Amino acid sequence: MIEFIRACDKYELDCASSINFRMPNYEISPKEFLEFADIDLRDTTVKGKVGAVSNLKRALDCQLDMFFEAINIKSIFDSKNLKFSKKIQFLSDIGMLLTKSMNKLNTIRNRMEHNYLVPTIEDLEVYYEMVWNVIEIINLNVHIMKMGEIRYEASAGQEKFYIVNGYDISKRSFWFKITQRKTRDTNSIIKSLYKQDDYTEYVRAFQVFRCNIGFSESENAKEYKKRLKEISLIDI
Repeated sequence: MIEFIRACDKYELDCASSINFRMPNYEISPKEFLEFADIDLRDTTVKGKVGAVSNLKRALDCQLDMFFEAINIKSIFDSKNLKFSKKIQFLSDIGMLLTKSMNKLNTIRNRMEHNYLVPTIEDLEVYYEMVWNVIEIINLNVHIMKMGEIRYEASAGQEKFYIVNGYDISKRSFWFKITQRKTRDTNSIIKSLYKQDDYTEYVRAFQVFRCNIGFSESENAKEYKKRLKEISLIDI
């Protein structure tokens, strides 16, 4: 599908419809945990530093769980008892966050949690800023993903195709439909996440989904084709 779309020579956006992504409401929000951590950071004692670590950890875990629940895959992470590193790897794989940033975040977290070292104020401040950034990035992405049912026309020579994509939350499935304008012949692709073997193609479908949203905002065909090529070359 990626190669087919890249082979087209013209793209014209039709419209974008909303998808009902909803972040769940927990009794304590990630932002509240951040506020608690901010209070702890003003206490320079060991107790204050340890409290800051705990609340920053809760803020990040809470935000990740909210995101996974919004796209309906939290139960998969829970059933497999997948740890923090797997969760942030997923965000990195779909292109939401950079791998280098995620690895740095995990290194700081592990140093504080598993080596039983009293963190420095400098480490805590870096950790706080990174957690704050991750929370903001996830919230922004969910907001953008709400307009993720994209419709546009693509042309390959004299042939025209109508392309539609979206996400079925209940079935945790990305779907893509390509319809030949003249003959009305339609090809459909559905990529769901239910088991480990589904991961690679689900992630790649997620990347294309986000790429299509980016095109709907910019309508920059050159950048769109470049991004699709990058997705096709990514080793997941």
